Amino acid sequence: MLEHTGVLFTYLIAIKDDETDRISVSGINSLQCLLKDFPLRIAELKEEAEGTNPEDILEIYCIFGANPQTKVFMDQIRKVQNLVYNNILTNKDFDYQAFILQNLAEQEKKKCFSEHVAWIITYHTFCFERLYALQQFQFTQADDMLEVCCLGLGLEYEDNRCLWMQSAVEIWMEREAPRLYGRQVTINSYWLNDLKGRRIIGVLPENDGDGYFLLVEGGKKVRLAAGSAAYRNEQIGVRDINIFSINDLNIIENNPIYSYGIYFQPYEIFEDWQKVFQYAIAVLDVEWTPDTLQKVYELFLDFMKNQICEFVETPAILEKEIFFKTFLKTINKKREYLCCKEDAIGPSVIIGLQKIQSYQRFAGRRQEDLSRTNLYQVREFQIFVVIFLFHRKSQLYWVHLKIE
Repeated sequence: MLEHTGVLFTYLIAIKDDETDRISVSGINSLQCLLKDFPLRIAELKEEAEGTNPEDILEIYCIFGANPQTKVFMDQIRKVQNLVYNNILTNKDFDYQAFILQNLAEQEKKKCFSEHVAWIITYHTFCFERLYALQQFQFTQADDMLEVCCLGLGLEYEDNRCLWMQSAVEIWMEREAPRLYGRQVTINSYWLNDLKGRRIIGVLPENDGDGYFLLVEGGKKVRLAAGSAAYRNEQIGVRDINIFSINDLNIIENNPIYSYGIYFQPYEIFEDWQKVFQYAIAVLDVEWTPDTLQKVYELFLDFMKNQICEFVETPAILEKEIFFKTFLKTINKKREYLCCKEDAIGPSVIIGLQKIQSYQRFAGRRQEDLSRTNLYQVREFQIFVVIFLFHRKSQLYWVHLKIE
């Protein structure tokens, strides 16, 4: 259910101008939009391009990830497309649009990322104003780590606009600088959304003397000489100011390296996921104890090791009982905030709720269905992972992690 979570799925629409040789590119991606909302958002973007010559409109789906992951997605897309084509060819009464819409609606229950992506692309190929012919091309970064598989929506079997489509993807990639961060694909807009609403506190020199960085509210560091890698959720620490900061203390309290001997890299990604996990635990109507919390947390660590981060195992130096007593205090503070005790957590955490926290695409309850004064019952001991997505307004979604 939660396989290939680190993959980034993107839809791009570009308008080309033959006279000036310019292309304007916009789009949506699975870090800002739930998969179930893709068809609606795509329709909105296409509506904005109404009145443009169809030959000047370029539409491309892109899948960003490591090679084994992208192959799974491309195989799934071929499988679904072949299924539809075979039914059309063998059954003259086959209603392919109804068949596609039915399968697309069922994807929310299945929660298989690659299959959901395949049905979205198939829906677009068959069910919009015309039938499209998919034009496949790909890019590989210089380090061969990140692979980009693209499917352009051609107007005919051999679309001579394929070079324009490639140019549109290159423009978007130059702007967003996609990269593998651990096993998670990240882009510039994902990171920079975290800075919205934060004040600049000051400018400090780098600890190695090579340039300066902005100190932003919440202890965030924005390196001034790092180009597209200026901000990666890095926080100020003892190496920057020669004294222990709150962030250093939080790392000591919450980093599983001390109690489990697991060193996750990159830690910034792990930290974001762990904050999401903590809020998921906080909103459940469960009286957590160190023992019950440990069972759930170990499933979370397995997920992080398999799907999101690289890790190194080292000897543990802290008893798990001590770790979970501290962890439980953090959960209770967040629960107090959710029960309208405003001073339970600091303003930096509240600002953090507005960033794109999650990497999961599966819809559940919307924010309007939730109340800060209500906690939610656990049925069949399922864990609901809170996901914060910033799209027009902050929205709150849920994902299931099944506990054995």
